[in-house]
Amino acid sequence: MRIIRFKCTFILLAFISCLAGCSGGFKEKLIKDEIIKDMGIKGALTEQKLLSINKFCLEEYSECESLEDISKLKNIDRLTLGYRSDKFKPEIISVSSVESADIIASKNKMYENDLKIIMDSCNKIECFEIIPSDNSIHFESLEFLAGTADSLEYLHLYYMDVDDYSYIYECANLQELVIYYNQNFDDEDLVGIDQLEHCEAILLQGTNVSKADQFLEMKNLKTLCIENTPLAENEEELDRIREKFPDIVIRRNNDDYQITKLIYDPKDLVVLEYVPKQDK
Repeated sequence: MRIIRFKCTFILLAFISCLAGCSGGFKEKLIKDEIIKDMGIKGALTEQKLLSINKFCLEEYSECESLEDISKLKNIDRLTLGYRSDKFKPEIISVSSVESADIIASKNKMYENDLKIIMDSCNKIECFEIIPSDNSIHFESLEFLAGTADSLEYLHLYYMDVDDYSYIYECANLQELVIYYNQNFDDEDLVGIDQLEHCEAILLQGTNVSKADQFLEMKNLKTLCIENTPLAENEEELDRIREKFPDIVIRRNNDDYQITKLIYDPKDLVVLEYVPKQDK
């Protein structure tokens, strides 16, 4: 009798374990459905199938009560949260959420906690971006980036507010940094950027950056986009940057340059590739 009970218990535990490794182990149906739809996965979401996924975009992330399920995608090298179609629309910064302040605060805390779990688990991510549909994202810090500090090469943060940006500068292999329309981002938030020895492209459009000092400490800066910033209007500070980097492309208004490429694969990502517009 004990042997039979032991076998039954073993079979039950094996069945539960199987469920945990498949779609039954998901907290969020939205995330599971998005994986199935985008990746064309048929049948159960086994661990092997989840490990075969290398890119994931969750457009309606704000509808989720938890993002933790994304941590099952341990081999992704690109993670996008939000709508790519919202890129380069400054008006988003003035769009307020319809949710209460308490709900927004609770969601932001959830995002921070879950992103730490995700980044610790998915530590091969090379490109991470958040593209909200309103201005409700406010993080205390970007501590969750620590999990991908060695792998992250492209970091794009749109329309969001962060109290402490210092964790960005621990991402030693970062090549491209986008802080897009955060009016609270200023010169003090750039302290430490000289640690990004491989960073070649920076977009700080719609921020409050006004000085050249921190950029002068960098080694390989090739492209700087500063539309709608105090720095864009300060010719003396811009001359200091040009003196340090004679070949740099500085974009300070939409008429200076035209984008030659805008694609989304991290292996070919050239969001900040500009050429001077030709006179007609």
